[in-house]
Amino acid sequence: MKKAKSKSSKASLADVAKAAGISTVAASYAMRNKPGISDATRAKVLRIAQEMDYVPDARIDAWMARMRESKNKDLLPLVWFNHHRTDRDAWKRYKFLSPYLEGARERSHLLGYRLEEVWACEPGLTPARLSKILYNRGIEGVVVTHFSEKFQFDWAHFAAVSLEGSLPAPSLPGIFTDHLFNFQLSLKKVREAGYLRIGACIANDLDIKTDQSIRAAITHYNSSIPRSERVEPVFYPWGGEKNETEARASVIAWLKKSKPDAIIGLNSHLIEWAAEAGYRVPEDLAVVHIANDDDVSDWAGVCSNRREIGAAAISMLISRIHNRQFGIPSIASRTLIRGSWCPGFTMIDRQGA
Repeated sequence: MKKAKSKSSKASLADVAKAAGISTVAASYAMRNKPGISDATRAKVLRIAQEMDYVPDARIDAWMARMRESKNKDLLPLVWFNHHRTDRDAWKRYKFLSPYLEGARERSHLLGYRLEEVWACEPGLTPARLSKILYNRGIEGVVVTHFSEKFQFDWAHFAAVSLEGSLPAPSLPGIFTDHLFNFQLSLKKVREAGYLRIGACIANDLDIKTDQSIRAAITHYNSSIPRSERVEPVFYPWGGEKNETEARASVIAWLKKSKPDAIIGLNSHLIEWAAEAGYRVPEDLAVVHIANDDDVSDWAGVCSNRREIGAAAISMLISRIHNRQFGIPSIASRTLIRGSWCPGFTMIDRQGA
């Protein structure tokens, strides 16, 4: 009679395969979410592995990762979804987007992967067909980027990471700019520079994306200063030509009415709108941008470290692949990347003048 395994002995992959009635190779494929294994078999293998308390050897994963790093010709593919509705080159064309992709590509190559950009809005390409194509190609990881309001993808076969909270549902683990910290840092620096009447100029979509945390910070700040120094914030519509016209009108009207000494926002049109309202920047009005990477890099404000955000998304994605964390997690994690202050021509230091 064969002696049963003791609870202290570890089950091997061969043990799992035998219990499932399949080959060790098939069991390995099932555990690694590889093509060629039915969903029913995969579910059976995962259930048996859990029952047998099978634990993969992390040393093997680490060794495989080192092997990938040393063989550039064997770089494994990851996918970066471009969800821009009309522009397949948006992540290269727009300076406020390109740093994310640049950082992601560099980190992918460093860790033994290559990053492939896929235009998810290609005419005639449905999410279901796209997920099948990627799965059959053996691609295990995807980064979901901006503009992806709805995306009915087959998440079960992929490790996925959301960039900047790009997908409202399902809730994926993601890497985010710490907009609240960046706003509070800007507020601190503007105050230290000698400005008293500081106004926040925020788009509605950023207000929603940050769960109204910037709005709350403004309210708290205004409650802590004399009434004469308070400036009510403006929240304007954004997205599309019509909303841009409305935003411009809203901000110009707000500037003329509120008469701030300085404004903090996230829009490359702020100087233009200030000029239309009759202000000279920086002589009459300081303008501070809370994400001045690349497109407005000579402005005063916060560098939000978009390259590092793109790189961090790849690090998180590869970690999820190594840990076999496929599909939608029951609890989604959120990693915030803080920015750093950068002086610029749009603000004068009144204290040092």
